[in-house]
Amino acid sequence: MSNTERLEGLYVITDDKLTPKDKLLEMVEASLKGGASIVQLRDKSSSDEEIKATSLALQKLCHYYDALFVLNDKIDIAIECKLDGLHIGKSDHHRFEEIRKNFDGIIGVSCYGDIPL
Repeated sequence: MSNTERLEGLYVITDDKLTPKDKLLEMVEASLKGGASIVQLRDKSSSDEEIKATSLALQKLCHYYDALFVLNDKIDIAIECKLDGLHIGKSDHHRFEEIRKNFDGIIGVSCYGDIPL
């Protein structure tokens, strides 16, 4: 299945404030079993080392279910770990071309309802 085809379907975004860390893998696996085709890790409170370890575990789990894994905001980790995708916010839009040169995965951007952004 191509990455374009895998972009269709249920897109799950985790939230570190709503999901206990010790339940994250279990909850993500349940979403994958339920048909999620993409999982995005959004974690604003963990250290970079924790996010890296979690990202690697989640990408492995996603690949087991033939799904894609996307990391929110952590550009360096996404590049280093060769993750499937990266989601960047408004503050990083100006870096898109630089990121594209160093990252082969999917890049999503927040547009805040402003498509030309």
